[in-house]
Amino acid sequence: MEKEPNTEVQESEAKKPSRWGWIIPGIIGMILAKTLGLIGGLVTIGSYFWLQPKIGTLGSILLSAVLGGASGIGAAMLILN
Repeated sequence: MEKEPNTEVQESEAKKPSRWGWIIPGIIGMILAKTLGLIGGLVTIGSYFWLQPKIGTLGSILLSAVLGGASGIGAAMLILN
């Protein structure tokens, strides 16, 4: 049986994740952990690794930073009130 041409193209376009892919979200997570608490840092790192295969590296870095900041601010508001 022959493979469909679409699957060969999709397999060749898929990139392997870099070994250095954790450095930028780790730095952002540490900054957010220092400024907004542990919850913001954990959400940043977790959402990066969850989103990276779905939307790519740059999109997942930006979206994980926003999610981490929002969750850190939200947790701080809940704790302080």
